[in-house]
Amino acid sequence: MAAPRASIRRKLKEILATREYEIPSDDRFEGSETPRLYLLHLLRELKVSERSLPNAGAWKIAFTDGTSELALFDMEPAIDEPHIVEDATNYRYTITDKEGSIQVENEAGSGFAQSWSHDALINEFACNAVYLILVRGSWNRQSRLVNFASAEFLWEPRTTQLIRLIADGTIVIDFDSFLQDSASVLEHGTEFRIRPDDLHSLYAEREQV
Repeated sequence: MAAPRASIRRKLKEILATREYEIPSDDRFEGSETPRLYLLHLLRELKVSERSLPNAGAWKIAFTDGTSELALFDMEPAIDEPHIVEDATNYRYTITDKEGSIQVENEAGSGFAQSWSHDALINEFACNAVYLILVRGSWNRQSRLVNFASAEFLWEPRTTQLIRLIADGTIVIDFDSFLQDSASVLEHGTEFRIRPDDLHSLYAEREQV
């Protein structure tokens, strides 16, 4: 896989030199991923994308202010029994790696069960984050000021490490669904997340901008 292209590196240096941007109030830049969406806007002339394909040369953009994990990819399980928890404070689950799959079970034995095969997880990761640009900074939602402080290229993913990192909890599984007052289920999918400082476990090549 190729190293970062000079055009992407040059544009990121320009963004970091400007450093602070006021993001306009625009439907294109709303929600929890506002800084990342604005980065995509700034890089729109280059070959970057929200979803990278293996060997396609597209870079996935990620932004972090250091307060939460990064979403690597989302993937629904092969086994999907109801996993709505009314009292989240009493909810605990166990992750096991067995029989060629990652399996999740509720320790309380409430019938919660989910499963993903190793092959499916590796393929999904490879399709989403072969090439990653991680931009660190700060974001003020009230003033809509974003500060892009640093950027890093990550490539050559260690796909064989993915299963181990999920099993040992380095990569966390985020079940984003809950029960509404109407008793209907609001489902936002299941995401696999990692702390930015743990990304070195997933990528063999890294380069600071």
